[in-house]
Formats: sequence, structure tokens, C-alpha cells
Amino acid sequence: MKGMNGKLLALCASALLFYGCDKEEDALVSSRSGNQVMSQECDMISFEGQSGYRTTVESDGGRTINVAGISRDENDNPVDQNRAMIFDSENWTGDDDDLATTDWGNVLISQQLGYESAPNDNQWGAELRLSFLEPVTLRSMRVLDIDPYENDSWAFVYVQGEAEPRKIYLEPHGDNVGFTVDFGNIPNVLKLVIWFDGDGAYGSGAIDNVVFCVPVPEQEYGCTRTQGYWKTHSGVDNGKGKGNGKGKTKYDATWDDYLNSTLDRLGSTTYPHLLWMEPKGGDANLILAHQFIAAELNVASGASIPGDVLAVWLKAQAYFAGDREATRSELLDWAEMLDDYNNGMVGPGHCDD
Repeated sequence: MKGMNGKLLALCASALLFYGCDKEEDALVSSRSGNQVMSQECDMISFEGQSGYRTTVESDGGRTINVAGISRDENDNPVDQNRAMIFDSENWTGDDDDLATTDWGNVLISQQLGYESAPNDNQWGAELRLSFLEPVTLRSMRVLDIDPYENDSWAFVYVQGEAEPRKIYLEPHGDNVGFTVDFGNIPNVLKLVIWFDGDGAYGSGAIDNVVFCVPVPEQEYGCTRTQGYWKTHSGVDNGKGKGNGKGKTKYDATWDDYLNSTLDRLGSTTYPHLLWMEPKGGDANLILAHQFIAAELNVASGASIPGDVLAVWLKAQAYFAGDREATRSELLDWAEMLDDYNNGMVGPGHCDD
């Protein structure tokens, strides 16, 4: 089978985020909302370039996130004031050498009660709150300095539509030790709360590099044509091996790189001849092949392809290459999705000519 077209490969790379095109089980970061294709754009809150007490922070991508820090006193009672503060872990202040690092830079703490002259995390426990202005997909964060006796520390993830937050235990690792918490791409997150607590009235620490993703519109461009168009613009007359040159039918130059392409599962028959073949008896292989070839030619001619359609195209590609099996029902479902794309019902729309 002909290798993946360069344009299609580039589109695959743009449709996938942190995933590879060679793994069928990897999820495409793409979805459809009404007639608009949505993809995911990931961002990070590194707290760099910010200082002092904060009620909001800016992500590296320029998004605003509301923050608050609630420190507890020596009697384990929360104080009703915002104590969220930026701490430079590479230039530590106060008595907080346990938060010192060589390469983390700024982190977020809840400032210690009664200690106002310089950033210093509260020793009696605290709660850090991050509230997102729109639902996000939460990926990961880094946590610094949870000591063995601070063994009741947790991350609470508040998800839209869920009555109770999801709880992730923050395992103690000791002074100056940082670790990454993998949230596993939790969708529709509205708020993240970090709870520092432990034996007695103790609990401290800091967070950094909170990674999240948000839906963004996917750019659409170009237009698509049906398999009938590509059949009659291939320069091949009737798919029976006659006239395999230009001039027997109208010719679209997109065919230049595809006239001799084949599908392994369907033998040595070339793309133009496959399009001319009738799917006798409802041959699902041929029905799918017609739409698969048309979709590939549409992308090669400059049309964008939505992530969900690309996912189906990649499954069909693996099937025709003999790398996976599929039922007749699956083949027809894939053909229907690609047919919708080729007819302009999804994606950038059908060409006017």
C-alpha cells in the first residue's frame, strides 16, 4: 500500500496532541460540537513572572485562573483571608530552605500566619484553591516538600456535574523533594484544591506546573469532492485496465501521485480502477475503499480533515494494510463517516464546482 500522503501525515500530527499516529489505541484530542470541530490546546501554570499575594495567576498561555490560599492557625482553624503567595524556590526566604530547589523557579504557597516580611509557607496546614474560568481537562501538576508527618495531604478535583470531588492522595516524600501528580486527563474540571495536613496541626508544601487543556476551534480550510468526482477526473476510462493515461476522462492534477497507488488487502488494482469497480453484492471492502480513496485525495488537494474523521481514516488504512481486522458493520460505519466528509456534511464543506 502507498505510504501515508505527506499532507495527511502533517494533518495527523496537528490533530494529535501528545499522541502518535502509529498507535491506534491512542485517543485523538478532537471532538465535535454541533457543526464546529473542537480540538484541545494544552497550557501550564508555571507561576513564572509573577510575585506577591495573588487572587489570580496567569497561565503560560495567558489564561486567567482564580487562586486562593487558606492558612490554618496552630489550633487547626482556618483564617478567613487569602494567603496565596508566589515563592521563588531558587531564592528562598524566611526559614523555608526545605522549599529550596535549583530549577523549579516560582511555586505557589499559602503564606505563614504572623510572618509577613517575605514568602514562607504556613507550617500549620493550608488549602490552595485554583478555580478555572471554563471547564478544563486536568493533566498533571508538581508538588514540593510534603514531609512524612504531613501524611494527610490530598488533591481534590471538582468536576462539572459530579456531586463529590475526586480525591488523589499526595504521598509524603520529604524536605526539598518534588514529585509529579498525574491526574490522567480528567475532563470538565472546574476547581482544583490542594489540602496540606498531617499528624497534629501540621501541613505545608507548594505546587507548580499545573498542566491543563481547553477546547479550541479547529481551523477548517479547503473543500471536499465525492468519490464520483475523483473517479471521473482520474484520466482512466472505465477501470478495466484500458487507457491508464491522461485524456480518457477529465483530469485533476491531484492524481499525479496516486495513479499507481494500491490497497494491500485488495491486491494490485490501482486507485483509479478501484473507483470504477461496482461493489457487487454490497461488497463492504469496496464501499469503504471508494470513500477512503476520495478522502485521501481530498486532503491531498488541500482540504482540512476533522480529528474524528481522521481517526476513522487511520483505522481504515490499518485495515487495508492488513494490520487490523474489522466486521462488515464496522467497515460500513467507517465508509459512512468518510462519505459524510467527502460530501461536505462534516469538515470544511463541499466544493462549489
